Amino acid sequence: MYVVERWLARLSHSPYADDFVLKGGMLLASFGTRRPTVDADALARNMASDEVTVAQRVAEIASLEDPDDGVEFLPSTVTTAVIRDDALYSGIRVTMGAQLVTAQVKLRLDINFGDPVTPAPRLVELPALRPDVAPIRILGYPIETVLAEKLVTAIDLGRANTRVRDFADIHILTGTQSVRCNAVRAAVEATAAFRGVALTPLSQATEGLGTLRATTYAAYRSGLGSTVQGLPQRFVDAIAAVVAFIDPVIDGLDGEAVWEPSTRRWELE
Repeated sequence: MYVVERWLARLSHSPYADDFVLKGGMLLASFGTRRPTVDADALARNMASDEVTVAQRVAEIASLEDPDDGVEFLPSTVTTAVIRDDALYSGIRVTMGAQLVTAQVKLRLDINFGDPVTPAPRLVELPALRPDVAPIRILGYPIETVLAEKLVTAIDLGRANTRVRDFADIHILTGTQSVRCNAVRAAVEATAAFRGVALTPLSQATEGLGTLRATTYAAYRSGLGSTVQGLPQRFVDAIAAVVAFIDPVIDGLDGEAVWEPSTRRWELE
């Protein structure tokens, strides 16, 4: 995680700061939570979507010096591979060697293209792992799109879904973040349209999933240790909390309604 963070720090000071939009597990730190992750996910913009271009851009950013962090990236070791997830969504995985003091480590980035971001990307602040290092300010997904991508995936996969961490992430985020219904609806509809997913109530799509993936969820929750952050012990309860958030939005809730994280309810101001 530290090596990824230091590449992001270089990105933030580079001429290409607007060309990558952070998403995924690393972004969760900007919302007050951090899920353990060894790579970073980002949306690439303003560049060709081929492996050569992406490798060159990542390597150029890595070549920038940051003498205070102890990381030396090795741009000559950069490699790329095309990512295909069930032939639905593709991207490019970038791997690069780096040296941290005497340790040999790897930078891993998953880069994708074209995904809608609704509303527009915004500057986010990532707290550094070292307390003596300044936070990193870079472009990131807005909370609405973070939620939308996970929710549309859950609706699309239905009972075949094994991504219990997505439900955990949504539960944590909706317990701390206030959002407006019309903004969430716009993000969900844009993501679903881009992926060709028909929107149905999550309660319908996930019927029986809480029992089916109970063991997987319990193992994931146990692995979080002290970062469990109030996640329900039972997967059925985590799903129910997520359903309470998104189904009213899909079912036509007043667009001016605001999600109140402390009560986990939609309220009209």
